[in-house]
Amino acid sequence: MALAEAEARRLGLGGIWLDTWTFQAPAFYERLGLTECGRITDDPPGHDRIFYVKRFQGGGAEPAPPP
Repeated sequence: MALAEAEARRLGLGGIWLDTWTFQAPAFYERLGLTECGRITDDPPGHDRIFYVKRFQGGGAEPAPPP
């Protein structure tokens, strides 16, 4: 996750988002500073699909130069 976040910042992105399910690791993402921004209940039945976002302060770094 740290590498993905560092690459997003290097590319000048304003943040990251991801989705997971309640049977996976939502507490893990919350400890990393992601905030729940959406939820689909009972998908799959008996579990929720959770969407998380983490916005970077200042909107990310300067965009990376083209390859």
